[in-house]
Amino acid sequence: MDLNKLIVNPTFIPLFFLIVSGIFFVWKPNYFKNLNYPIWMILALKVFLLFTITSLIGWPYDVQGYFDHSRLIWRGLVPLKDFNSPYSIGFEYLMAIISLNYKTPLFMGIFILIFEFISYAIIFKSKLLSKGEIFNLAFNPLFLHFSVFDIQDEFIILFFVAWLVHLLIHNNKLYQLTLVSVLLIFFTKILSILFIAPLFYKNHKRGFITLFFIAVIYCLLDYFEFRIFSFEFERENGKSDLNWDIYSSGNIQWILKTLGIVYKPILNIFITISSLLIVNIYLAYNRSKENFNLFEYFVLSMLLNILTLLIFNKMTFPYNYIILIFVYSIANNYPTIKLKIATNRMMALYVLVISINHQLEYLLLQYGLVDSILFYLYVLLQLGIVSSNIFFFCKVFDTINSKTKISY
Repeated sequence: MDLNKLIVNPTFIPLFFLIVSGIFFVWKPNYFKNLNYPIWMILALKVFLLFTITSLIGWPYDVQGYFDHSRLIWRGLVPLKDFNSPYSIGFEYLMAIISLNYKTPLFMGIFILIFEFISYAIIFKSKLLSKGEIFNLAFNPLFLHFSVFDIQDEFIILFFVAWLVHLLIHNNKLYQLTLVSVLLIFFTKILSILFIAPLFYKNHKRGFITLFFIAVIYCLLDYFEFRIFSFEFERENGKSDLNWDIYSSGNIQWILKTLGIVYKPILNIFITISSLLIVNIYLAYNRSKENFNLFEYFVLSMLLNILTLLIFNKMTFPYNYIILIFVYSIANNYPTIKLKIATNRMMALYVLVISINHQLEYLLLQYGLVDSILFYLYVLLQLGIVSSNIFFFCKVFDTINSKTKISY
């Protein structure tokens, strides 16, 4: 291995930045607690980082993929008909509009930051997090990584989740929740269904109307021969990635694969869906208990759904944790929930590990260290991540179960 090549690798610039910021949060977990700067400073500081670091060292793999698809759309091609994508048709057109047919993905990065900023503004307006808590969230290594250094679409999901939370607190109207839920599905990934599923539990009418509109739109897309469940990510140069074959670290199935136990793709999907189904049957069974209002049950149910996905699905990319940490922060601060899973310092350490986890795997593969002691230590790290997620799941489950017991 060429040590000089390792040191000058551009990958290490954001990785070093993330490690330093993460250690700071572990050392001073409450540093931003009493901060009172205007929230727009989050957007300004992150746009500055986008210009000075990300745009100079090169655009991340995924946002470059969004950009490839936007260029295909500007040429007149139709997503999910003329080329395959694991993203929704709404997301593809949104990214094409945002790109302005420009020569780089810069505008995509800026607009995803704007979605993140609006999410924080909505949550602050709803009085669920203080300015200091929002800064603490926005600049931890996980959110810093995937909003500036890797630019992921999960911040659009974050925007819709914040919107739903705001509606649940202030204006629980059926047509508004239905509209936002349908937009959430068609402007993000199909797994966003996990984030609206809790709306079904306390009000069957709301749930079935939402499900009806989603099903009708998907049936229409299928009728017009759109490949709505594509696992393939086609590139502008004609190459493609088949997500069906990808295993990502941080979950049980990745650990089994590393031990030589590999399931067929359809069995992987069956395990994940079965686990989610069991969890949601339990949540639906408890829906009639009056210990939680709709908002509280929505937040706790989302946490159980996301943790189930992270534990069992073979593609548990770390940006799924963005929604987990965001919703956990709300649950942790909401007066009647007060979900104290771990200390602030322990959560900061957890976030640091998650934010650099996949980058470590890429480096181990890139430099041929799979057979070294470092890789075995990395496997132990995955066992720690899965154990932590199972522990968090049990704590959330216990919170729901203890508050839904019937008193006689």
